[in-house]
Amino acid sequence: MNRRLRRDAGFAAVSLLALSAPLLGRATALPFLAVAGAAAFLVDDGPLFALFARPRDRQAGRLYGLASFALAAAVLAFLAAPPVAATYTMPLPAFAASVVTVGVGNLGATAVRDRLDEQFLVVAAFAVAAFVAALLAQLIVVALASTPFAMAGVDVGFGAATTFTFHAAMAALIGALTRSMLSPGDTAAVTFAVGASMLVVGALVPAVHVLDVALALGVALFLGGFTYATGTASGEGMLAGVVFSLVSIGFGGPGWFVILLTFFGIGSLTTKFRYEEKAERGVAEENEGARGLGNVLGNAGIALAAVVGFAAVSTGEFPIDPNLFRLAFAGSLATATGDTLSSEIGGLFDTPRLVTTGERVPPAPTAPSRGRANSPASSALRWSGCWRSSCSASPGVDDRRRASHRRRVRRHDGRQRARRHRRGRPTRKRDGEPARHAGRGARERHALVRGVIREGRPQDRPAVRGLQQYLPEPAPELLAPVAGGSLFVSTASGAVVGYLLWFPGEPVYAAELVVHPDYRRQGRGRALFQALFDRLDPGRAVVLRVAAENEAAQGLYHELGFERVAVEPDAYDDGAGYLLRAVVDDG
Repeated sequence: MNRRLRRDAGFAAVSLLALSAPLLGRATALPFLAVAGAAAFLVDDGPLFALFARPRDRQAGRLYGLASFALAAAVLAFLAAPPVAATYTMPLPAFAASVVTVGVGNLGATAVRDRLDEQFLVVAAFAVAAFVAALLAQLIVVALASTPFAMAGVDVGFGAATTFTFHAAMAALIGALTRSMLSPGDTAAVTFAVGASMLVVGALVPAVHVLDVALALGVALFLGGFTYATGTASGEGMLAGVVFSLVSIGFGGPGWFVILLTFFGIGSLTTKFRYEEKAERGVAEENEGARGLGNVLGNAGIALAAVVGFAAVSTGEFPIDPNLFRLAFAGSLATATGDTLSSEIGGLFDTPRLVTTGERVPPAPTAPSRGRANSPASSALRWSGCWRSSCSASPGVDDRRRASHRRRVRRHDGRQRARRHRRGRPTRKRDGEPARHAGRGARERHALVRGVIREGRPQDRPAVRGLQQYLPEPAPELLAPVAGGSLFVSTASGAVVGYLLWFPGEPVYAAELVVHPDYRRQGRGRALFQALFDRLDPGRAVVLRVAAENEAAQGLYHELGFERVAVEPDAYDDGAGYLLRAVVDDG
């Protein structure tokens, strides 16, 4: 068992303190406060420090990661068992589920990640482990609450097992979604997100029918497998879609879910419809048609708010007609479906017509960026009968944008050819010469990536955060604008598939180099570093760290001119690291 797996096992053990809530009653928060205090102020060495410390904790000399997780759990404990009487509290089973979801889910994800380099399987491992742990935690809390030693009771019994199952699925999926958006190390933020969602779910969905639970679990498995197999959504987009589906089932009912599923199905299929032709016209969805979190929120965010509002007013506490939320739900999805059809099908034609009369209309101005919420003006244009993307794709409108997309498609085709020639390998360079590549495929790869390296933009941050999850120890705070870092990104068909994060100074620090597994061995890492070298003046020094066991990366850095200058025994959770240094020459 490596250091990272042992650490996550320790966090999982701390999360199990939440199971003692029925026995401790209003003192439920005390164990977590004690852990937080010890981690932040007392433990700075010894076996406990070695067990729980992350690399940043070792640099600070304190277990701040453990302290923040324990404090987050203590806050939720105050909501579940407040020291004084409160109007509304979080149910004790929901509290226990919220905490163990993060602790045990991270352990399951780490166990799979150490064996498989597939992000989807890591996310699935988190969701499965978190679901099982959350379900068992709720049942254990109910069992302990019925013992003579219990200091606090619960309002439900084992007859609520179906509702517990639904709550466990919600906790696991929201935890997986929040974790993918932030970082596996942000345990406090993920715990807060899961706890807040369980607070809302417990208040608005006190009971769920067994058939609805079966439908919800079937939807989670089907949508997850379908999007993974077809590539119709990114990891975050898939998780958001599944969460929205579960919310529509639990808060509204099967009828609401059928409407939502119809929209998701139409959107996914039409996005892939004649994709290459739409790419040539410059109206294709980026990232090869995979829907991301922004797409899901932009298209179904109002529908999500509507179904939650419907559940809230159905409790009878608000004097609002529930039919208003039904209309908002159906109307928002109808509008989003019309927008998707106009973009994905209407964009293939150059002669838009009015729906009302069938008359042709002149070309309209270029449409705004895809994936964002539509303005009232664009909505009015769509309902008046002008198919938005058809108008923007008319001849003579934004030719440069279309030409840029054609070049991108050609590079995409070149990438597909290059992937069929992966047996070409870089050979060691001579002094003063660039690295030589053996084989035709390697030369194609070198030519391929030369034109797709550019500086990072603010809108690249979500894609970069997703790529950062491929690092053994992601540090999302390095991507914050206030950190002062700069980015070079590598793109394929418009999607960011790799990046180099570096910090100016003397020497320049190359903090992170990541390339998506599907796009490795194409020379992208080398091209990203070459872009950095071209930016710097001759004589500037560049330093970086690499794991001692990562021989593949060390080989790349050696070819780029880096030399080992120091050995750092505690650089990584898995062991030592090397500090490498290179000097930019004038060639």
